[in-house]
Amino acid sequence: MRNSYYDIKPVCVAKGFGMAPKNADGDALFCRDWRAAYGITEEVITGGWKLITSRSHLIYRKGVENVAAWFRREMQFDFLQYHPDERDRDNDRVYAYIERGLILGAAVFRLREDKGERPILSLAWVNMHPYTRRRGVLSQVWPMFRAMYGDFPIEGPLSPAMQQFILKHEGHQ
Repeated sequence: MRNSYYDIKPVCVAKGFGMAPKNADGDALFCRDWRAAYGITEEVITGGWKLITSRSHLIYRKGVENVAAWFRREMQFDFLQYHPDERDRDNDRVYAYIERGLILGAAVFRLREDKGERPILSLAWVNMHPYTRRRGVLSQVWPMFRAMYGDFPIEGPLSPAMQQFILKHEGHQ
C-alpha cells in the first residue's frame, strides 16, 4: 500500500534539491541564511502564504508541484494540476503555504473564460499537508482570497474535508 503523503517529501526552500549550501566554515546554512545567500526573498502576503509566479525561484515552483502530486494521489487524478514550467499561465494565481522553510500547502486560482462573459479566476484546487490541516491555516487566508477575488467559483471534485470547509465558511456547498 502506497502512502500518498510520506513518499513525496515537502520541498524545503532552505535546501533546494541537493545539498544545503555551506558557509565559509563548511557548516550547512539554515533557511534564513540560505535564502539570503542566493538572493531569494519571500514576499509573504499573510500567515505564511506566498504568491508564486512563473518568475519565482524554481524551488518554490517545485514545492507547489510536490503539493500538486499529493493532491493528485489523494484525489486519484490522472495528471498533475500544476507544473513548475508553466510559462503561459501568468494570469493564474498560485499561492504556497510555507512553514519553517517547508512548502506544506498550495492554493491555485485559474483564469477561466465562459462563453461571452468576462474571464474570471476560480479556485482550481487547494491542498494542505496533513500536518497542517485543521489548524486554521486556510481559514486565516480565506477572507483575503475573497477580498481579492470576490465571489470566485470553486471547482470540483471536492474532498469531503473541503466540502466541510466551504459549508463552514460559505454557508453552502
